[in-house]
Amino acid sequence: MNQLVETVSPKQDERVHHIIKRLAGGMSRESLAVELKHTTYKSLDIFMRRKGYRYDSHVKNYVPQIEKQEIPVSTSKATRVIELLEVHTDEPMLVCQKLGFKDMQELGDFMGVKGYQWNTELNNYERKPQEIETSRNELMEEMPQTSVAAEVQEVEQTELTSYLPILKLLMNNEERLTEILIPYGKGGSIPRYTIAGVAQTKTVQMINTLSNLVSEFAKENNMSQRDLFEVALIDFFRKYGYEKEVVQVLNGR
Repeated sequence: MNQLVETVSPKQDERVHHIIKRLAGGMSRESLAVELKHTTYKSLDIFMRRKGYRYDSHVKNYVPQIEKQEIPVSTSKATRVIELLEVHTDEPMLVCQKLGFKDMQELGDFMGVKGYQWNTELNNYERKPQEIETSRNELMEEMPQTSVAAEVQEVEQTELTSYLPILKLLMNNEERLTEILIPYGKGGSIPRYTIAGVAQTKTVQMINTLSNLVSEFAKENNMSQRDLFEVALIDFFRKYGYEKEVVQVLNGR
């Protein structure tokens, strides 16, 4: 005759502790199964059943299947029903025959008297909620006393730490980011540069529509076309890899 599985304490099994803790924090069985690389949540149920737990849909967590106490003779027959149904899932009448019940109705009446109810998800009987309240309280006492709020805060702090290198990079490039996010003409002022050197005449051909834009923009902003081209070229060189050379030119080197 098969023996009942002894309930393993979360303190003794790290994986059991992790599963119960994650579900207590609000994670679903489906998400936890993916995290732990189980095929489905049913694989998670099988693992926990072997450790002496079953899933309680009311508390959305695993609770002990049995209480740690002496089992009366009448109750041992009820647990035998559960054991056989786990083995002969698709043959309930065979279970009835083995235990002397004429049909599933008579078996169900017996299990109801013994404090069990049918769970369609498990396809088996389980303790009624009032019968497992004591076991549930013992389980919660064994779990770490860290509050859910404290755990959430710890996770948030850990996640924030991972972003510190990015935040530091943004701070070091604040000026360049400002230029990108707030372009000229939208609240910014057009800079003027004093560049050392000898003025030279440089003839550049351009499309007439673009040339008209140059003239119009310079006129509206009360600046010379030379100043316009200097600002445009300096910004262009900065943007496309000549930032060090631009700094040297502005410093008169």
